[in-house]
Amino acid sequence: AAELARTRVRLRLGDGSEATAQSWVSQPGVLTHPPWPSTHDGLASAFRHAHGTVGTGVEYVRTLVHAMERWRIRDPLIESLWEMLQPYSNPKG
Repeated sequence: AAELARTRVRLRLGDGSEATAQSWVSQPGVLTHPPWPSTHDGLASAFRHAHGTVGTGVEYVRTLVHAMERWRIRDPLIESLWEMLQPYSNPKG
């Protein structure tokens, strides 16, 4: 999307080593309003109703949480969002 730009950033990892990562960042001044709801309930609702080319918003959050768990990354916002979305999850298999 035109509001996003791909950029490469240098990271310092927990063991002190460095790595380069690719990230998408919003272009300053392109968005005239926040792209996401400002409340936690509103954010959960947006993900519950979202659907993209690779799946639903609920599937996206589930995949994100599982990847973060694997790397032992904690994010209270993402974790509480997943708690709200789990009843809407329908994992295959």
